[in-house]
Parts: sequence; C-alpha cells; structure tokens
Amino acid sequence: MNALDFYNRFFGTWAGYVIQLSFVISAFIIVYISLIIYRYRKRRKPYWNVELSVIPFTIMIVLITLIGIQIERRYEQQLVLPQQKESVHKGDTRAAEYPELMAAARKMGELAGFEEILSESIPETVSLAADSVRNNRPDLKEQDYQHYKEILREQMQKGIPGILQKIASLYAEHYTLAEFRELNGFYDSAVGKKSKLVEANLSPRILQITPKWSQEATKAARVYIEKFTPLITRKKNVFSGNHSTAETSSNNAGVPQKTIGNPEYLMAAQKHLKVIGFDEVLTVTIDATVKLGTDNARKTHPNLKEEVYQHYGDILRKEMQKGIPGIMQKVALLYAGQYTLAEFQEISRFSMSPIGKKSKQVDNDLSPVFIKIIQSWPLKAAQTAAESIN
Repeated sequence: MNALDFYNRFFGTWAGYVIQLSFVISAFIIVYISLIIYRYRKRRKPYWNVELSVIPFTIMIVLITLIGIQIERRYEQQLVLPQQKESVHKGDTRAAEYPELMAAARKMGELAGFEEILSESIPETVSLAADSVRNNRPDLKEQDYQHYKEILREQMQKGIPGILQKIASLYAEHYTLAEFRELNGFYDSAVGKKSKLVEANLSPRILQITPKWSQEATKAARVYIEKFTPLITRKKNVFSGNHSTAETSSNNAGVPQKTIGNPEYLMAAQKHLKVIGFDEVLTVTIDATVKLGTDNARKTHPNLKEEVYQHYGDILRKEMQKGIPGIMQKVALLYAGQYTLAEFQEISRFSMSPIGKKSKQVDNDLSPVFIKIIQSWPLKAAQTAAESIN
C-alpha cells in the first residue's frame, strides 16, 4: 500500500475529514498558545497582538480550505459519480451485448412481420407512383412505363433489408435483452402470430384509406395557397392523380358478416386501436405530412410571405385532424373482422402491461424516424427508376 492509497483509505472518508479538521484546529491552538508562552518567557510585551495571529491563522484557513475542497469532491462523488459509473457500466454492458441485442431486435421484427408489411406495401406504392408518372409524362411509351414499374418494384424490394437493419438498430438502443424476450414471447404466441398475419393482411387496405385522407386535406390547403399565385403555371399535384380508394362500402369487403353492425366487435376494435396507439400514429403522420407539404409549397410557390406557408400548414393540419375519426372508424371496421373478443382482450392485456406500455412509448418516440426512413425508401427507388426511362 503506497502513501496515496493509505491516505485515501484512512483519511478520504467522512470520519477522516473530521479528524483532519480537528487536527488543524488543534494545531492552530497549540501553535498560537506556544507563541504566547514563548513571548511571555522572553518578556516580549505585549504577549499577544494582531500581527502575531496572522501567520498561524492564515495557515489554518488554507488547510481548512483544502479539506473543504476534499469534502466537496467527496460529496460530488457520492451524488454524481455513482450515476456516471452506472451509466458507463450500462454502456459497456450494452456494447458487449450489442450483437445479441441486434439479433433479438431482428427476431422481433421477423416475428412482428415487418418484412411482410413492407413487402405488402410495395404493389400499392408502385401503382401510385406509376400513375403519377403516367399523368406527368403522357408521352411515355407503354414499354417504358412498364419498365419503370419493374425497376421501382425491384429497387424497393432491394431496399427492405436496409430498412429492417435500421429499424433493428433503433430498437436495440431502447430495449434490454430481458425486454426483447418478453416482446418476442408475445409475438411468438398464438395471438401474436395471428396479429402478424392480420397486420400484413390489413396494411395494404389501410394504405388505401390513408392516402386519400392526406390527398383531400392537401387539396383543401392548396385552394388557399394558389390564391396567391394566379399567374403561376401550376404543375399537377403528385397526390391528385386519379387514385380511386375504397370508401366505406368497399372497406366492408372481406369483413365477416357477423361483425358488420355488431357494436360489441366494433367497440372492441376501436378500443384495440386506442390501446395500440393507432390514433397517435395518425397524429405523428399529420406532423410529418404538414412538414412535407409546407416544404413542397415553398418549392412550388416560392417568394411568398412566411405567414402564407404557415397558414397553409395550419389548414393542412386542421383538415387532416378532421379526418381522423373517419379513418379510425374505417380501420376499426377492418380490425373487427379479424379477431375474436377473447383475442382482443389478450392483446389489450399485453398492451397494458409494463413492457406493452413501453413498447407503445418507444414506437411513438421512434415514429418520426420510422416515417422518415419509410418515406425515403420509395423516393430513392423512384429516382433510380426514373433515371432508367430518361
């Protein structure tokens, strides 16, 4: 044991600091009294004066200050350093566990059917993009048009592994291995596996509902902003193609007749959407759409006052918010035909459990990132496809 270790062990404690303070004060008193006795024996009067006190008093103040600094550092160590050490320890632990966390995150994505959901969305996305190209490029030959669709479909399919990797890395930052085991346990259960199939089956139909929602809201907002640009040659809106989407009657297609008009199933489906946070996903979608729409308005209608763009965004947000109840009703009708009441209850129990609530919170927090990733996916593919026909 060296001198520093000895000091830290015996004096770097609260009791050690008290001993040090006592020693300094005692030393001051002893030195001071010794000086008075010395002067008394030498008959040096006065035996006490202010100058006589300066040196020992200064030394005592310096020593007490040094001890005070030690005490302050010790206090900071007790309040802050344990948290920092725990954080560093957790960081080291997560770094060591990262391969396992990524494997568990990819497993969760597999069990939850992320790849199937993305794959199922490709045909609808290709159809919308291709119709937009046909509207904006009426001179395009049918051969080139079909080639565009093939390249777009191929590029989107190639992009899926990258998206799954990004999603897995995001989830790996938010869950522990124990939490992944809980989540994967649910997704690997009977109702969890069924929910995977349900989400894969319903995603294309939900994607038929939600674009019309944003299209109608965008159309209402564009009526406002185009008042300020009457002389601008207006390009066709990429959202305003002749994309017929299913209304309520067509939404009922494929829904078991026992659930149509059955309030019990519909109420269970509406509760299910609330529990899984579908309404919150719509709210996040609104935020992303408003930002995208406002940015596009700045490009297509430049040189307007900032307040015009802000008001355009406000109108777009208001119109989309007005459409949420209708979207919820249509989607609830789709879900009502997919689960039994017992299955709705089982999913609800999981969603209301601690890990279920955390899962919902994590998904809400990551939704803007997911939306950005998902939106860039077809855009990059469409750019490659467009280059192939130019």
